[in-house]
Amino acid sequence: TVEAHLRLARAALAADRFTLAQSAAQTVGRDANRPSAQAEITDPVWVESRHIEAQAALFNAETRRAVEVLIEAIWAVEQSESLDVPTLVSFKLQLAQAYVEAGQATKGIDAAMDAVQLRTNLGPEHPLALSTQVQLGEIYLHFHRIDEAIATFEDALRMQVWALGAMHPDTLRTQELLANAQESRSI
Repeated sequence: TVEAHLRLARAALAADRFTLAQSAAQTVGRDANRPSAQAEITDPVWVESRHIEAQAALFNAETRRAVEVLIEAIWAVEQSESLDVPTLVSFKLQLAQAYVEAGQATKGIDAAMDAVQLRTNLGPEHPLALSTQVQLGEIYLHFHRIDEAIATFEDALRMQVWALGAMHPDTLRTQELLANAQESRSI
């Protein structure tokens, strides 16, 4: 059944058995009710299967497959009658990561910037809204765009201090990323 394959995909992913996770997620994606352009995304099983398959594909170094799955999923979410912003942001961030792993800086940055722009729909304190800015900074840093990384981390840090407090683990991690970026600039 679809539910059994989804459980298998989750368990395989958790156990670092990425080929099995990818295969099970593909089965779920094929057998679950794929949203049509006119329908709302109401099948969380289909959505989760896309996340798992893309993540497993990335771990299996199948970047092209991950990108295909994510583009299909993003299209389906964008076409739905009621836009599921958190899911869309999550897929766009995952797509940005796929492009980063493929070494495609412009596409990775564009996908992350799309996610950052969507965060305003989530509200300033939403965890996903806070993490999108940090992930964009990490992508800038990965491609040695240090000044942009620093500016992005500074913005993220301001938002996190306001929303989470100065001692929250996410805020402290962003402080560390900012310090590393600043150190990279001075080298």
